Amino acid sequence: MPVRDPEALANACKQLFTDRARIAAMGALGRKRVEALYDARKVADHMLEVMGL
Repeated sequence: MPVRDPEALANACKQLFTDRARIAAMGALGRKRVEALYDARKVADHMLEVMGL
């Protein structure tokens, strides 16, 4: 994506908004990433480790 190119950004958004399969795939990947990074047990374990407990 070119920097400071609102037209390019608008075109990319239009393409994304009309591609339902891509929207679904991106959503699934995003959810998978969040579940992996922010699993409650992992976060709690990390916090305890940081606190030295």
